[in-house]
Amino acid sequence: MGFRSRLSLVFGGLFILSLATVLFTIDRVARSNALEQISNDLSVTVSTVEMLQADRALNLQQDLRLLASDYAFKSVYASRDEPTVRSALQNYQNRLSDVSLIALCDLDGQVLSNTHRSQWSGQPFPLIDILDRADDSENGETIALGILDGVLYRLIVTPLLAPDIEAWIIGGFRLDDARAEKFSELTGSEISLFLDIE
Repeated sequence: MGFRSRLSLVFGGLFILSLATVLFTIDRVARSNALEQISNDLSVTVSTVEMLQADRALNLQQDLRLLASDYAFKSVYASRDEPTVRSALQNYQNRLSDVSLIALCDLDGQVLSNTHRSQWSGQPFPLIDILDRADDSENGETIALGILDGVLYRLIVTPLLAPDIEAWIIGGFRLDDARAEKFSELTGSEISLFLDIE
């Protein structure tokens, strides 16, 4: 093999080695940039979903406060007529957007009436601990997650005052596949909701 051939072989080898190094570096940079972009997109999506959830919960809390302060509803509550109270709760729920349930419980946690399950009436509220959390809070309110009938809900508790706490009003909305689909449409990302129970 002549000198030129050997020189060409050496330069060819160096060129291939340099090209391989450049391609390896480009691949690592591209992969790193892609992972960083994915991480940023996920962070934005999570923040957006959390913000939407918090806004929805605060809006429902405001709606429940209005119900709790409504003189007509207080009069219906004072009647203790369960069908009338249920009708008033259902009427109020129908005027709100995207509310899955409203329940009224006494201070012992017994369901006086609700729009979700007729079997609940006269029974302890299935998630009595959130009523305890509301009772322990400074303003008698709480926002919590809970599972009812195998479905995850965001639940809001507010007191019915007259002028002291007379009862608890609980409102909630589902966190299910339909809501995840709405979030997916809003964010342009595939979203699944789950509850991590330790």
